[in-house]
Amino acid sequence: MTCPTSKRLSKPALAAIIAAVTYTVILSWLCTLKYLSFGYDDFDLAIDAQSTWNICHGSLESSIHRIPFLGNHMRLILFPLAPLYAIFKTPLFFLYLQSMALGLAAWGIFLVARKQISEGWALHFVIAFLVYPPLIHMNLYEFHPIAFVVPLFIFMLHFYLNERFGLYCVFLVVALLCQENVSLIAVMMGILALMNRRAKRWVVTPLLLGLFYFSIAVLVIMPRLSGGTIQLYNIYGEMGGSMPEIMENMIMHPIKALGIMLEPDKLNFLILLFAPICFLSCLAPGLLLPLLPILAQRLLSIRPSESTIMHHYQAEFIPFLFVAAIIGARRILKYRPEFTARLLAIILVAFPLTAFLTCHVLSATVEIVRTGFRHDPLIARKTYVVRNIEDDAAVLASFEFQPQLANRQHLYSLHHLYTGHYTLSTVPYPTPVKLDYLVLDTMDRLTFSHEGYYHPDNYRNLQKLLSSNEWLLIENTESLVVFRKQTRGSEPINRPLIQYVKRAPAAPAGWQPVKSGKCTLLSYELLAGESNNTKQLVLYWQTPALPVSDFNIHINMLQSNGAATYESIIAPGSRIHPPQSWKPHSIVKDNHTIFTSAPTDAVRLVVSAIPAYVVKP
Repeated sequence: MTCPTSKRLSKPALAAIIAAVTYTVILSWLCTLKYLSFGYDDFDLAIDAQSTWNICHGSLESSIHRIPFLGNHMRLILFPLAPLYAIFKTPLFFLYLQSMALGLAAWGIFLVARKQISEGWALHFVIAFLVYPPLIHMNLYEFHPIAFVVPLFIFMLHFYLNERFGLYCVFLVVALLCQENVSLIAVMMGILALMNRRAKRWVVTPLLLGLFYFSIAVLVIMPRLSGGTIQLYNIYGEMGGSMPEIMENMIMHPIKALGIMLEPDKLNFLILLFAPICFLSCLAPGLLLPLLPILAQRLLSIRPSESTIMHHYQAEFIPFLFVAAIIGARRILKYRPEFTARLLAIILVAFPLTAFLTCHVLSATVEIVRTGFRHDPLIARKTYVVRNIEDDAAVLASFEFQPQLANRQHLYSLHHLYTGHYTLSTVPYPTPVKLDYLVLDTMDRLTFSHEGYYHPDNYRNLQKLLSSNEWLLIENTESLVVFRKQTRGSEPINRPLIQYVKRAPAAPAGWQPVKSGKCTLLSYELLAGESNNTKQLVLYWQTPALPVSDFNIHINMLQSNGAATYESIIAPGSRIHPPQSWKPHSIVKDNHTIFTSAPTDAVRLVVSAIPAYVVKP
C-alpha cells in the first residue's frame, strides 16, 4: 500500500500541491479583504504584531496587556519571525504566514497518508483536510502562533510513525516555541512511545523536555512576567483557582469534572471536530492519547470560545485527528478491501463536503467578500483616520482598529479601560499615563454587546477619561468616534456628542414621536454636512422621570416615493453618553453625522427601537 519513490511528481502528488497552493492563495486573499475592511474584531492579531514590532525595537513589552508579552503566552516563535516582520512591517505578514503554514500542512497529510496507505488515498485526505471547517475558521479568525503546530505536529507524527528520531525531535522542539501548553503534548508523546514499546530515547527525550519546559515556562517565567495581572485560572473557576487546586478537585470530584466536560456545547465541539472525517480517528485511539491534557484544558474551561470551532482552540487537535484518521482508514482497508475501499471513498467525499456546507464556512466567506468589495464610505473614513494618526502617538482603540495601529510602542485596548480591569482578571486597570487618541467604533461587536464586555455602568470609565478639557472631539461619523489630545493642536468639532436644550424644534410634517427605551424621540433635524455625501442628523429625546436603560435605534430614511436612501443602526449618545446617563425630565440633543447624499428636505425618517442589552450575570 506504500507508494514507491520517484524523482518525478506523480499526478496525486501534483494535485495535492495545487490544492494546497490554491488554499493558501484563497485564504490569504480573504484575510487581506478582512484586514482592509477592519474585520478583525478581537485583539489577538494586534497583540502578536505589536509584540513582534517591539522585539524589532529591543523590547519585550506588550502595551495592550501592559506586561511583557511572554507573561501572557510563551510564544518564543515570534523571535525568529521578528527579522522578517522588520522587512514586511505589516500584520498582513502574519496572516499570510498562517495561511502558508496551514496550506503546507496539507503536504504533510499527503506524506503521512502516502506512506501509510497510498498516493490515491493521500489525495483524498488532503482534500478532506483543506475543506475541514475547524481549519478554515481558525485561519480566518485573527492570527495565533499556535496555528503553526498544525504543520509541525503533522510532520512530527510522520517522523514518529517512520521512526526517524532526529527529525521527530526537531519538529517537536519548534512546536514548543509556539505556546506553553505544547509541553503537555510533549510529555504525552513520551508516554505514547512507552506504550508503543519504543526505545528509551523515544520515551525519555519528549517526557523530560516537556516537563522541563512546562516547569520553567508555566511555573516560573509567565507568573513572574505577568505580575498577577493575567489570571488564566479564572476560566476554570468551578474547579479551582490554581493548578494544584484544579488537579485536586478533578481527583476528588470526578463526577463534577465530567459534568462540566460533558456539557452540550462541549460535546457539540467534539462532534464538529470528529464528524467531518467520519470519526475515523476513533479507530486509532492510541494516537489521540497526547491530546488528553489539551482536551481537559478545553472542556473544563467556562469560557464559551474554547469549545467552538470558530476560533483557534482546535489547533492542537487537528494534526492528531487527521493522522489518527489515516491510520484508522488503513485498518479499515485491511478487511474486504473490495468493499471497504468504495465505502471509504464515499465517506471521504460525503462527510467533509457536508461539514463544509453546514458549518458556516461559506457564509463567513461570503460576508468577508461582500464587505471587502462593498463601497462603504465608513470603511474609507476609518482608513483615512488610521493612516493619519502619527506613528509615535499613543492610542486607546476598540478592537477592529488595533491591527492597523499595532506598529507603535503605545497601543491600548479600549475594553480594558471600559471594563476597568484586565482581561480574565480582577486586577483594576490603570488609565495609561500617555494617551494621544481615543478611537472607537460604537458598534464594536465585542466591546459593546452582552456577549462581550458590555455593562450599563461601564460608560462612566469613558466619561472619566474624557472629563479633562484636554480632549477634543475630532470625528463623529456614523459609528466612528475619535478624540484627540489638545496638545496635538487639532481643531475641535463644534457639535458635542450630546447637549441639553430647553426645547426641541418643530417636528417635520407627518412626524409622530417614537418611544425607545422609555425615552421619546420628539423630533429630528437633517442638516447639511461638511461634504456632499454627509449630513448632520440631530435627534431630540425627551427623558422620563425614572432612569432609563441603554438602547440602540434602527433608522431608515425614505424618499417621498417610499424608496430607501439610508439605513443604519445608531447608538444614542455614541456610548460616551448613553441614555442611562441622561438627566431625567430633560430634552437631549443627540448629534450624529451620517453618510447620505439625500436632500435634507426630501426624506422622512423611520425609527424603531432595538431592545436594551441583556447583561451577563
